[in-house]
Amino acid sequence: MRKMNDYVRRLEEISEDYPDFVGRHIAVRNNCGFVEIRTITGIFTDPDMKEYALVLLLDDGKHIVRRARELEQEILP
Repeated sequence: MRKMNDYVRRLEEISEDYPDFVGRHIAVRNNCGFVEIRTITGIFTDPDMKEYALVLLLDDGKHIVRRARELEQEILP
């Protein structure tokens, strides 16, 4: 079972629409400002956010929000 916070539990999962991104790594800044490499474990959409905003669930149970067009540039090879 994936780690998931309460916010992400209420969202609609659309991971199947982005199969190339699930399981890939992304660089994110932690609370101390250091860069961490995290794995994307799920992709969700929030109806309260603007169009093209995706909520990415990470392997540590946290989430980040990115625009779909920005996501391709941030995914690590």
